[in-house]
Order: sequence, then structure tokens, then C-alpha cells
Amino acid sequence: MHKKCKPNVSIILPTYNREYCLLKSINSLINQTYKDFEIIITDDGSTDDTKNLVLSISDDRIRYISSGSRQGANAARNRGICAARGKYIAFHDSDDEWLPDKLELQIESLKRFGDSAKVCFCGFVRIDGENEKYIPKKKRQIESGLHDFHYQLLKGNFITTPSLIVEKKILNKVGMFDDSLDRLQDWDLVLRLSNNTKFVFIDQPLLISYITDDSITRRKSLWQGVEKIVEKYKGDFFAHPSSLLIQYLNICIFSIIDMEFVIFGKYFLKTISLMMMKPSALFIRW
Repeated sequence: MHKKCKPNVSIILPTYNREYCLLKSINSLINQTYKDFEIIITDDGSTDDTKNLVLSISDDRIRYISSGSRQGANAARNRGICAARGKYIAFHDSDDEWLPDKLELQIESLKRFGDSAKVCFCGFVRIDGENEKYIPKKKRQIESGLHDFHYQLLKGNFITTPSLIVEKKILNKVGMFDDSLDRLQDWDLVLRLSNNTKFVFIDQPLLISYITDDSITRRKSLWQGVEKIVEKYKGDFFAHPSSLLIQYLNICIFSIIDMEFVIFGKYFLKTISLMMMKPSALFIRW
């Protein structure tokens, strides 16, 4: 296929030592029914045979960029965004799979809403061992279409990065991934985006997300990630006390899991204080 100078979509795929699953992930992109895209694989200093694997794939839409040393997923995605030539940026992970019509349906949805639509995301299936669940959960009662999601996202994130397609102009406006965050960078990004534009949602599972032993979701200290998000967006959280209450409770739960009892005590007191000062925080609507 002739390499197009300016494809409509740039797909950013960061990877680190995922030779064992990377080909399956890349093939789910190559096999998309929508073809006007480039794939930018940003290798974050892999020490396995990732480079040779990528270079062996006969598809000139694939571009390989190596950092030379490990700098983290945020930096890898940001390098891909800077190199992207497309109008839209889509994201993928090296252990996930797109369904064949994901990109086509998202591009069609963005076109349907015209200038009002700059971000689109879809539902996805998360597989953790033998457990499968569809996200977002039905209790959120989100219908397909164009919505303001900022308030719902303050209650918690239900958008995974590989489900997103974003107009590059708005990424340039709100900023790329925050290198200072060790985790929850996807939540951080969609909070910034949702503060600037409405999102189109497709209520279909167009992505399969796998939780593996080395997934970041497995790591400890999740309470620290939530704490950083609350501090970064404290104005928004204090304006929506029920959302703040949810995050204080999350920090309490996650700190207990990590046996961080001092942190638990601190946020337990914050939770009680918030409920006394803002009784309306108890009325949580999804």
C-alpha cells in the first residue's frame, strides 16, 4: 500500500518488552475495516526482539520510533503524538485488541456530529483471567450519542485510553499525557478533555482489554494516584461534593489494602468532615 503523507488517523501504540503479544495487537489494527491510518509504534527501550518483530511486518503504514531507554508509557505516547501526521489521534496498548470495525464506527460517529464532536470513545470488554465485564457499567445509564461527561468522570474513570479517538488540535490545546503521573494518566487526560468539549460515546464493545500480571492496574499504591488527581482538580471536586466524597472513600479503601493506616486515618477524618459540612455529598447520582 502506498504510504499516505497525511493519513486521517494516527494510531499511537507504546510498548515495552511485549514481543510475546505485540503481533496480535498490531494485527487487530491492520485488519481494521477503515484503512486511512498510520500506526506509530513507540518502543520504550525494549530489551527483547520487539524492534525486529515490528520491522518484519510488511505494511508501510507502520512507523517505528525507539526512545533508546525506558522513560515510561506517558512519555512514549507523547512521542507518538508529536510524530503523528493525522487529523485524529487514536491510542492502542500492546496487550489489547481492537474489533475490526472500531475505527470505522468511531470516524462515522465523529462525522455525524460535525464540529461539535472532537472526542469519541467506545465501550470495551475487560478480561481478567476468567472474569469478563463490560465497561462502562450499565448503572451509569449512558446512551450512545454526544454528551457532557465531565461531571460523571469526576466520580471515576470509565474510559480506557485505547477506546479513545481525539482530534489532534484539542490535544494540543489541553496538553498531552502528564509525565509526572505514575498511573491514572488516562483519567487525567479525559478530565482535561471533558472540561473543554463534549464526547461522542458508542455503546458497543469495540475493544478487548486484557489485565495481565505486568499490567499497571496490578500495582500497589492506587491511593496515591487518586490523591494526585483530587489535588490536581480540587476546584472541580470541591464544586461537586458527592464526587469528592467518592474519591475520599476510594483513598480510604485503597490505603487499607496497602496497609497504609496513617493515610486511612487522614482520609477517614476528611470523609467525616466533608459529610458534616456538605450533607448534600451523600446524594450521589450516577
